[in-house]
Formats: sequence, C-alpha cells, structure tokens
Amino acid sequence: MLCSRELAPVKQTSKPGEGCFQYETTYQGNIGNDMGVSTMGYRSARYNLPEYHEATYAKYYQAFADRDNADRVQHASEDTMKETDAQTRLTQDETTKKLAERLRDLHFWKDELEREINDIRNETDLLVAQKKRLERALAACELALLIAMDNLNCRERREGIDLVQDEVELNLLKVSIIAIRS
Repeated sequence: MLCSRELAPVKQTSKPGEGCFQYETTYQGNIGNDMGVSTMGYRSARYNLPEYHEATYAKYYQAFADRDNADRVQHASEDTMKETDAQTRLTQDETTKKLAERLRDLHFWKDELEREINDIRNETDLLVAQKKRLERALAACELALLIAMDNLNCRERREGIDLVQDEVELNLLKVSIIAIRS
C-alpha cells in the first residue's frame, strides 16, 4: 500500500486513522564470505533516512554559510569601492589643483619670456640704429681722413728747410692713426 503523501512502500498501522508511516530499508550484507571478497566497508549508493537528513542539513547550513560569506564579501567590496572612489576623487582633485597651478606658472613664464624677447628686440633695434648712426659718422669722417692723409703726403714731399715736423703734422698723424685703428 502507498501513502498519499509519499511514493514509498508503507505499512498500515493496526489502529485505523493514524495515517501511514514509512519504514526504513537497510542493506543487509552477507554474513559469510561466499565469494571470497570482503564486504567490509562496502556501501551501497543509497542513503538511509538519517544520513539523507544529515547530508541535506549539511548542504543547507553550508549554503547559509556561503550566503553569509558572500554577503560579507559583497559588503567588503562595497566598502572598498567607496574608499577607492573617495581616494580617487581626492587624488583627482589634488592633481587638478596641481595642474591648474602648473598651467598658471607656464602662462606666467610664457608672458615673462615674451616680455624679455620684446625687450631684447627693442634693445637690438636701438643698437642697430646706433650702428647706422656711427657708420654715417665714420663715412663723414672718412673724407676728413683722406684730406689729412693727403696733407701728410704733401708735407713729406717737401724738401730742405720746408720739411718740418710741427704741431700740425703731429695732430694730423694722431687723427690718421685713430681713424685707421677704428
């Protein structure tokens, strides 16, 4: 007879109305050694009811432990994510501030270099103008030098008592030496 709640062989109790119960089947091995093979430690693939409940509860509690462990890992991961995010934001803010400061420094030095370049360019323009003025002055003096040299040559061609070294000749020599050196 089968119980309505389970599909296992059942025995009817002697009292009617008490329901049904499941009986346990256990493996009864041979007592003797008929085949010459030891049956010690032999186990069938079936579990008896207490072993089934024990294994099921072990899996149930292992699932609980795994779930609790997963929750702990999840919370630890969330905490780590929050800490990492906060540290990343802090580092990013500091880096942004340093980059902004560095950018201001670069703009400052760019402006300073441009100002120096303009100052040097203006100074160079002044020096070029001064050089041109001096070249014009030298060109103007060149005619006087040619005249002084011509006068000295004429004095050296003199003969006798007219060949005199006086103060005029000395000044002409000074002017010609200075002009030659420059």
